[in-house]
Amino acid sequence: MLTYHSQGEDTQSLESTAVFLNRVMKKQHFSSGYMKWQYLDNPAGKAIAICAYDKGSIVGHYAAQPIISRIDGAEIPGLFI
Repeated sequence: MLTYHSQGEDTQSLESTAVFLNRVMKKQHFSSGYMKWQYLDNPAGKAIAICAYDKGSIVGHYAAQPIISRIDGAEIPGLFI
């Protein structure tokens, strides 16, 4: 049975998500430090992220990260989904 939880902010949770994303995206781009920077230390604000679990393993991940875009010289807040 699937369960859904907010992305944890601890290093272990961020590392588990990084391992999952590296596997799914077929890249070695993600690390717990990178996830912390993207999700927690983002100057535009904290990300909102949900993980889906099956038998304790991450099987899905969805996130919305705040961004600030510059359009015609104006800073416009938004979300990167």
